[in-house]
Amino acid sequence: MFFSFAAGLFAVVYLFIFVQGNVALDPGIYIHSAPSVVIAQKNSPLLLNCSASSSPDSGPVTITWYKDGQPVVIDRRVQVRDNGSLYFTQVKKNRNSKNKNRNHNGFYECFMKNKYGTVIARQVHLQVARISKSFSIEPADQEVKLGGVARFKCQIDGIPPPLYVWEKNSSPLPHNSRYITLYSGILQIHNISESDAGSFHCSVYQSFNKVNNVPHSRVQAGLKVITDTERRPPKIVAISKEVNATIKHSVTLECLADGNPSPVVTWMKDGNPTLDDNFKEIYGRSNLKFIEVGKIDAGTYKCVASSPGFPDAVAETKLNVRVPPFIIEAPLSEGYPVARRFRLKCTVGGTPTPEVTWYKNGQKIESLENMQINPDNELLIDSSTSDSGYYQCIAKNDVGVDMAIARLQIILKENAPKPPGNVTITSVTSTEVCIQWSPSEYPDCCPVLAYTVHYGELKDVTQKAVTLKKNECIHDLKPHTDYKFYIRAYSKNGAGAQSDTVTVKTTESVPEAAPNLRLSSSSPSSIDVEWDPVPPEKCNGVITGYQIYVSNGGHEIMENVSAANQSYTIRELQPDTEYKVRVLAGTAVGYPKLLDAQWPWLIHRTPKHNEKPQVKVQIQVSQLNLTCVDVKWNITDNQAAIGYKIYISKKIQSEDARILEIPNIKRTNQIICGLESEEFYELMFVVDGSSNALATVEEIFQTVPPNETPLPPPPLQIMARPMSSNEILVRWKRPGRQYDIRFYTVQFHQKDNSQQIMYARSDSLEYELKNLEPYTYYSIRVRSHTSHDHGIFSDPVDVRTLEDVPSPPEKLYIERVGEDKVNLQWDPPSKQNGVITSYVIQYNHQKEDPEDLWQSLEKNGTITKATINGISNKVNYYFKVRACTNKGESHPSRTVELKAWICTLKCDQAGHPSPGENEDDGGILKDQRLGIIIGCSIGLSSIVICIVVVIVRQRHYARMYMTQQGVNGNLGDRNVGHYLSNHNGRSPYHMVDEDSRLPMIQENAMSDTKEAGEIFGDYLESYF
Repeated sequence: MFFSFAAGLFAVVYLFIFVQGNVALDPGIYIHSAPSVVIAQKNSPLLLNCSASSSPDSGPVTITWYKDGQPVVIDRRVQVRDNGSLYFTQVKKNRNSKNKNRNHNGFYECFMKNKYGTVIARQVHLQVARISKSFSIEPADQEVKLGGVARFKCQIDGIPPPLYVWEKNSSPLPHNSRYITLYSGILQIHNISESDAGSFHCSVYQSFNKVNNVPHSRVQAGLKVITDTERRPPKIVAISKEVNATIKHSVTLECLADGNPSPVVTWMKDGNPTLDDNFKEIYGRSNLKFIEVGKIDAGTYKCVASSPGFPDAVAETKLNVRVPPFIIEAPLSEGYPVARRFRLKCTVGGTPTPEVTWYKNGQKIESLENMQINPDNELLIDSSTSDSGYYQCIAKNDVGVDMAIARLQIILKENAPKPPGNVTITSVTSTEVCIQWSPSEYPDCCPVLAYTVHYGELKDVTQKAVTLKKNECIHDLKPHTDYKFYIRAYSKNGAGAQSDTVTVKTTESVPEAAPNLRLSSSSPSSIDVEWDPVPPEKCNGVITGYQIYVSNGGHEIMENVSAANQSYTIRELQPDTEYKVRVLAGTAVGYPKLLDAQWPWLIHRTPKHNEKPQVKVQIQVSQLNLTCVDVKWNITDNQAAIGYKIYISKKIQSEDARILEIPNIKRTNQIICGLESEEFYELMFVVDGSSNALATVEEIFQTVPPNETPLPPPPLQIMARPMSSNEILVRWKRPGRQYDIRFYTVQFHQKDNSQQIMYARSDSLEYELKNLEPYTYYSIRVRSHTSHDHGIFSDPVDVRTLEDVPSPPEKLYIERVGEDKVNLQWDPPSKQNGVITSYVIQYNHQKEDPEDLWQSLEKNGTITKATINGISNKVNYYFKVRACTNKGESHPSRTVELKAWICTLKCDQAGHPSPGENEDDGGILKDQRLGIIIGCSIGLSSIVICIVVVIVRQRHYARMYMTQQGVNGNLGDRNVGHYLSNHNGRSPYHMVDEDSRLPMIQENAMSDTKEAGEIFGDYLESYF
């Protein structure tokens, strides 16, 4: 009985939360497309539109501009127009000025606010045009054989990209097909003749200036022609490096080939010849030009130079086609009832994969207690009245920006219950609390039906408990953890507003895990024990002490150590004896009782008496200035040492290590200079013995001024090992005891996809990455954190997860090619999860038979088709295919049925009916004749009925006409009629002013500005 009542209560609350409908809303603000990068000429005027408008019903509009996250300072040079546009009277760029207002370079955002909320109407990078004072690449003098090729290149850094003009002997280049200029400052000369010798000049101009103006810079190089008619094999002189192009833009892949005779150049893509079409052509004699590059053009291209009697010369280049972000599915503007869980979708496309960020009323959405961002960029919201406003998803990649907005209104219905009051919480155990509250007030019409208790950790209030009582106990909580609670009441009118939020910390418990140990011996009668802190999520409280257990197999001793220690030396032990050691951590509640598997013994043997004790080394690196450090060391028992070595190298972008040899074992320090400032260095100190190294110590430090605190260095000796198809274990060493390192951040991503980077926190010296993709390379880096700062990431470590079973093969297709023969064809699995070693084809004439009764055929993993004989055409057959890796077989593909083929006609040898033969009575032709007869009968009957209806209606209208003429005396004007109207005589439709939005000034109509990548871009407007 109680179970039925509880189930019904839960169903009522579920209906209120999930079934109530939502209402479509007018967003009120409309975003217009605009360039994400604007380039302006220095000292020229500039107008930046806010690129949004607000409907009159949305109330007064406020527009605010920000630059690099700070409000734009309005002065005589920067003004906000009445329509919200940002106007620069003179664009300035002065990096050295202390006044930031004299440097207009930066990232600008326009925020538009109305009565519903705030949106980011535009994000734009403003770049002030510039050009470098010197060339980054200058052309060099060349000596070229007669009939060969020459290539000159000049390059200079500038925004926007500068224009290059080549001249020969201070005159324009000859107008013939042998001289080819590329937009990147390259001059190619084919089939060199003696007349080509001379001096070649490269002049560079800013794109804002005309070519006939004075050039910004000018360099020259000479060409000398050598007479040599010997045959030469083809050789690729120049090939483009990896090229990044934006979709629908023009791009040229360079290839210049030399040889005698002149080689013929052809282009191949992915192993196939490229064909000329309307979008690509051979430019010059050997370059491949794309008029309007498309996404399908991305790939690897080969330039092949061929000459008779010689092997081909081949060179490769890669073309990447970048696509600006675009919104595929945008969030919708809707009204939702309070306490409703719903999703806002933001599906985007673009190359590289855009990064999506969610905003609420112009503020970035971080981890909130009632909002969650899923991996597919969906925003999950548990609605409350404070969630009304504008939500915005902004997608960015290297090419551009796209955004979409949605207005949400969270509706609290009339006569809904008031919030519960006086919420109090009492801790019962470390995992249980009880919560009480005062009942909600409600109108007489709508009593409270139930309450929901919402709870969770501070940033994750997602769980619910449904009750009819005024109290509830919550179980299975985490010990020593902060939780938030609030209560909501429900009536037949829906959910009420939530109560005040109450925070409580559960009580402590014993730790769930033991520390990780490291053992060593500094003497034959002692063991040095070091351990790592217990991870915070396993502590269940504040660690108050440790218990160290030691056993030699006969008896066990235990020693207590304070929580301030993370090392301890066990003394008065026997030499050359095997001991077992383990450590427990405890809280104020006590120590845990762990299983041996959770708390393993670590075995260590003490040294023999006649063995030399281990050499212990401590080093300290002190900063003298930005380029010099002082390395000091302290060595215990260095009698066997014959000298020291110091190896030092950069930690990031490492180079060959410098080696310093110190033969004097009495020295205790070494000053090292010639370092680069603000760089991390890795130092290894080695104590050399007569035959091997006695001790080695590593240290990482950063070169910073003596009065500055260095950043914590990255960890040492990062190792990654795959544990399964979706797990990798990462381990590392602490970079140094002098750094107060509190935790580490592990950064990882698929090696071929650096756009989706993930992070994880580790409070120990290892971390297990989970939920990874099978058989995939991951790039892993780790950095250290102190209580107030963090360092740089380490060099990446690449490791591949293990294989897994693949997904099923796809698109299985079957075709009968004879009486007993069929052809099968399929597509490989979408997720191969390893190397496909084989395919297993299963077939049977009974679909319900167990697997072991099906016949099977195995094919090589590189083959995706098969022919099977012995398939009778008199019964149905069922086919399915599995894919195999070294891990095992996949699930089967969808089962495809091949129906029996029973011929009633005379069949040819392949089993097909022979055409052109008549049948007996009752055959196919007889059925066709019967169908024709029935169809004709129905058609004639319909025609007769229609004729009768028309005649009857004409007689009826004729009688009405005669009656009206006799009464009124006239027929009346047939063009006079009545308009349809509603009850008050007014038209049920009303007109809306289409232009009732905030006016916009045309952006930069009179200013000298350019969009990135184009000198003048089209201005496009679109509405979300």
